[in-house]
Amino acid sequence: MTKKTIKRTIRIKRKRNKTRVKRRTRRCRKGGTILGMGKDGCIIDSLSCGQFSRKNGYVAKIFKKGITINKAINDKLAQIDPDDKRFNRYFFPLDNKFDQDMKNNPDILACFNTNGESDDMTAVVFEKYLIQFNPKTMTKSQYRYLRESLEILKTNGISHGDLPDNVMLDPNDNMPRIIDWENATFSVNESDFIIDWNAFLFHYKVSKPKLTTQPDYDNNL
Repeated sequence: MTKKTIKRTIRIKRKRNKTRVKRRTRRCRKGGTILGMGKDGCIIDSLSCGQFSRKNGYVAKIFKKGITINKAINDKLAQIDPDDKRFNRYFFPLDNKFDQDMKNNPDILACFNTNGESDDMTAVVFEKYLIQFNPKTMTKSQYRYLRESLEILKTNGISHGDLPDNVMLDPNDNMPRIIDWENATFSVNESDFIIDWNAFLFHYKVSKPKLTTQPDYDNNL
C-alpha cells in the first residue's frame, strides 16, 4: 500500500467518524449511569434530548413492556402543578419510541438484563432529577408540604395508589415530591383517598430535634 493510499484511507475514516457523531447528537447523547431500578423500569443518567438534558436537571425513565403510562393523569398533574413544585410528572419528547441508539445503550440493556436484547423495553420519558428522601429526618415544613400535596391530589380527584414509598426530595428547594404515577387513578371513592392518607400518616412523622447540650434541670426546679 502506497503512502498516498494510506492517507486517503485515513481521510475516509475520519469523515465517517464525524458523520456518526453528527447523527448521534441529533437524537440522544449516550453514556452515563444507572441511577435506579424498579419493578416498572429504570432511571438512567445517559440520555439527553434537547431541553431534557442532565445539565437542565432531567433524567430518563425507561419503562418495561406491559407498563401503561397514564397520560390523562400526567396531563392533570401538568395542569395543577405547572411548575413541577409538588409532583414529578413525565415528559414525552420522543413520542414513546426507541431509536436504535437507545436500544444499543449499555445502561438500558443492563437495566433489563436483556443480554443484548431490547424486547423488554416499551417507552422512554424524562422527569426531573430528584434525590432519596429519608422520612426519619423529616422537618415540620416538609411534613406540611407533603400533606398539602396529598390534599391537592384529593381536591382534583386523584388517588396515587402507591404510597408511601414513592416520595423523593428536590435538591433545589429541599422539599418532597411525589413520584411514579403508574398506579394512580381518577377516583370519587373516599376509601381510595383514606388509603393514601393513612399511608402518609403511618410512614411520615416529624423528627424530633436532638438536644445539643445537657438540660439544666436545677434551674427548672
